[in-house]
Amino acid sequence: MKEEVKYLNRFNPKFSDNSSYEFTFGNFDPWCVEYYKGGKTQKRITDTTSFKALLRYGKHVGYENVYRDFVEVYDMAYVGTDLNEVTRRIELISEKYGVYQLKMNKLLHFLFMCMVAEEMKKGAVVGKKMKRLGVHRVLIEGIDPEIAARETDHVWSKKILYWCEKRGF
Repeated sequence: MKEEVKYLNRFNPKFSDNSSYEFTFGNFDPWCVEYYKGGKTQKRITDTTSFKALLRYGKHVGYENVYRDFVEVYDMAYVGTDLNEVTRRIELISEKYGVYQLKMNKLLHFLFMCMVAEEMKKGAVVGKKMKRLGVHRVLIEGIDPEIAARETDHVWSKKILYWCEKRGF
């Protein structure tokens, strides 16, 4: 676990608006994603907020396009991936979003970090698939982001994995 912490602590993307993300210690593990702007901790970003943003960008470039871009980031979300390559690819993906380029860049970095954090949690069974299920429900199935963010709360892992498998992931 110490090696993973060292590896991931090297990843703290910084953006042109003087904001950044870092892994910090949460209540029980070192996998909390913290958002900073101007060197100060900002309000935590929730799944609901992330899903709403993806939906908003989907209105401009197409929901399936946003989903495909998310899946490309999802596929890179594992410990050991080349973090420089992650940043390079996210920046390339974000260029397609025009005026939303910076916001999409930040959002995809945030989602990447959250998915890696899910994979790292001790005893995690579902891991990053939980995030993909929520994004799929919002962008492909048209479910309200608030519902998608909460519908897996208190649901058995086996059932969530079944829902994921049913959707092909």
